[in-house]
Amino acid sequence: MYLNDIDIKQFGGKLIYRNISSNRVSSGVKWEYYMDRPESFGSAIEFKDVQLGLILTADNETIFQRNLNLLAEEFRKGGVVKFKDMPYKYTMYLKTKPEYDKLNQTTYKVDLNLDGDFGLSDRKTVSGGNSLSVVNNGIYKTPVVLTVTLANGVTGFTINGFEHDFTMKGLPSGATVIIDTMNGVIKANGVNAIDKVESFHLPKLNVGESTIRTSSSCNMTIQFYERC
Repeated sequence: MYLNDIDIKQFGGKLIYRNISSNRVSSGVKWEYYMDRPESFGSAIEFKDVQLGLILTADNETIFQRNLNLLAEEFRKGGVVKFKDMPYKYTMYLKTKPEYDKLNQTTYKVDLNLDGDFGLSDRKTVSGGNSLSVVNNGIYKTPVVLTVTLANGVTGFTINGFEHDFTMKGLPSGATVIIDTMNGVIKANGVNAIDKVESFHLPKLNVGESTIRTSSSCNMTIQFYERC
C-alpha cells in the first residue's frame, strides 16, 4: 500500500485488511404525515466508509509513536492511497484517531477509520477533431479537462454530448481554450475567459460511450479520471 506515493513499509507498516464501502447517500426522500406516499427530492453522493488494518513494526515505542503520528498526519490532510492490487487511487481522511493494540515488544496492530473519496483511475486522454467518441467505464459521471483549439477565424463554439451542452462566444480568433471542470478554471490563450461562457454547467462526461461534437471547426483533447 502506498500513501501519498510513499510505501508504508517506510513507516514499518504492512496492510492486513481493508473494507471499502460504496459511497454513502444523503436521501432526499420525505414522507409528510398528510401525504399518502413518500416524495423524492433527489439524493446526493457522500464519502465512502473505509476501514484499514495495519501492522506496524518498530524497535521501540518511541519509533512506533512517531510513525503512527506521521501516518495520521498524512491522512488528516487527505492521504492519497494506492493499493498494490487495485487500479484505483483513493483520497482518504481520518474520521477518528487511530486505535492500536500492542501485540509484542516490536509489533502493533493499528485500526484506521476513514472517509474515502471516489476511487480514481489513471488519467484517460482522447484527442482528435471536432467529433470524438469517448468511453467512461466508471460508474459515475466525471469532470473533464477539455482543450479546444479553434480554427482561424472561429470565435465561438457549442459542444454537445456531455451531461449538458456547453457554449462559449466572443473568443479570440483561433484561440486555444482550456475548460478545467475539476478546478472550475476556464482560460483562452492563457487568460481567464469565464466571461465568455454562455452556459450554466461546465462539461461532465456521462457513464458509458459518448460522442462529443463541436459546432465549429477545431481540434479537441479530453482528459478525465474514471470514478468508482
